[in-house]
Amino acid sequence: MHVLKHGFLLGLVLLLTALLISVPLAVAGDRPTVFRIADIQLNQNTGQILIRGDHRLADTDAKNYSVVKLPGPYRLVMDIPEATPPMGRATYPVNKFGIQKIDVSLNETPFYRATRITIYVDNADTLWKLNTAYEDNILSIGLPQGAPVAGQPTTPQELDQQVDLKNAFNIPGGRNIVEDIALKDGMLHIKSRSNAKLRIKNRFTLSDPNRLVIDLENTYVASRDLIKTFTPLNPDTKKPDSLMSSIRIGQFDEETVRIVIESTAPERVQVNYPGSDATQLVISPYLDSTATSLPADVQLGALDNVVVDKRNGETVIHITTTMPMVHRVMRDADSVYVHFLNIAAQPGWVKYDPQAFPELKFLKVEPLSAGHPNSKLVLDLNGVAPGSEGYEVYPMISEDGQTLDIVLSKPATLLTLNGTISKAPYPAKIVVDAGHGGKDQGASRSGVLEKNLNLKVALMLRDALKARGFQVYMTRDSDKFVPLPEISNYANSVNPALFVSVHHNASTNPALHGIETYYYTAHSRPFADKVHRKLVNSVSAQDRNVRRAMFYVVHHTRAPAILCEVGYVSNSWELGQLQTQERQQRTVNAIAEGVVEYLRSQMTAQGVPKK
Repeated sequence: MHVLKHGFLLGLVLLLTALLISVPLAVAGDRPTVFRIADIQLNQNTGQILIRGDHRLADTDAKNYSVVKLPGPYRLVMDIPEATPPMGRATYPVNKFGIQKIDVSLNETPFYRATRITIYVDNADTLWKLNTAYEDNILSIGLPQGAPVAGQPTTPQELDQQVDLKNAFNIPGGRNIVEDIALKDGMLHIKSRSNAKLRIKNRFTLSDPNRLVIDLENTYVASRDLIKTFTPLNPDTKKPDSLMSSIRIGQFDEETVRIVIESTAPERVQVNYPGSDATQLVISPYLDSTATSLPADVQLGALDNVVVDKRNGETVIHITTTMPMVHRVMRDADSVYVHFLNIAAQPGWVKYDPQAFPELKFLKVEPLSAGHPNSKLVLDLNGVAPGSEGYEVYPMISEDGQTLDIVLSKPATLLTLNGTISKAPYPAKIVVDAGHGGKDQGASRSGVLEKNLNLKVALMLRDALKARGFQVYMTRDSDKFVPLPEISNYANSVNPALFVSVHHNASTNPALHGIETYYYTAHSRPFADKVHRKLVNSVSAQDRNVRRAMFYVVHHTRAPAILCEVGYVSNSWELGQLQTQERQQRTVNAIAEGVVEYLRSQMTAQGVPKK
């Protein structure tokens, strides 16, 4: 066993094998759940990194440790809440087993305290193979151990034949007995009897098809009913999950329970002990949606402060973080969710004066995704009484990305589906463009063509704008192809006050969803802001921000011009929403109200349009 100690030279780190360090770092106001890390050890034979504390993890908040794997550089980041490191910030060089170095630091703010352990590795393959687990007072991080040995099958045919061979259940004495195996929330839960220990003897991958094999040593199933096949389903598509498309349980021999998992990326499947007594195992696909949504060079940070204040008559939730935040804002009726993909925080309520801010029902911090160093802010507004103005929610991010203001303001009108609309300040000309058409079908998913969705929403927008008193000109009102230069030339010939292009988005990442509003010219930005603000406050969808892009139609149209991506057809849930009349009606009402509000803002004090 090798101990990593701050300040050791590389040669000493690799040669010394028995030193232990125990330098607890006192933190003001230590709470009973503090997990003091006594030492960090490296096993020279296996590459396992052992983090030893002074309490059982199950008795502290440290059991809620989080893990995220990130590229650029490749690294595993583990946050151990309410833990103190053996000393201040320290770096331990390793350069073995594909592990380059280990960095240990204390991450502490009023909203968060954790010891952060970052393990830098040499490539993506090593990164995805790293596993974490804990037992008693030891947290371990390392590569899966074990590989096929003599006599074990290595071909799919041999493996499949032997996995389900055992028919006689005369359980030998001294075996660990598995008494329950269940699939819950896409994860496989294995539970043994209370006096048993579930230990992994071998873990290896096979190809054609790709699969992971896990052998539990000295273990027997209590009943042949536990020898079965599971098919985990993706919660969105309701189809088999590609990371764990099939799970087969078998009694391989008289002392080995074998688990075979078919997966497109078997090295990413994670095995963890949720408790400290090794009587339970949880096997799950590594949910790296957080990592894939983050920039390659992202820095993980923590929530620093949340303050509720008044500014110019508006309520502002002022949020600061220790690093530039990767965030998204979503509103669903009277609930607002701010997701921080790279910002950790301890869950809890945010204090404010309810009498000074009666519009706030509650404000709290919650985990965003289990096992990741991220968080979300949940804001609930008090229900809006009939006939009242309601509130709009408008996020404002600072240039350095470390300050986010969520502004609650009262709009001039309340967007509804019951026919209550705002009237045009004057009968302005508006050009509405239905993206794609004819031979250009745009994006498509599950038989739904973007060109058709665009046309339907654009025609509804035409009617919504006419109902408000505008003159509306369509670039197409049927399924026909119009070249991009013709669209812009037509719009410029009309000489409209505004130009709106309607589109639906798509991505190779099926997890992406939400609304984006694009502009190109500087004089189009205020128009984009007004419409986008209406959209995200009227449609229950993720706010994916106002963005600048050189799309042809917004680049070559002289009037203020925007392109609205009103949702992702590549996200199965949102595709269903986009086809509903309510979502479409909310979308067109929002855009129309944004047009009204923008043109009102451009009126002079004498009530005439600004030149």
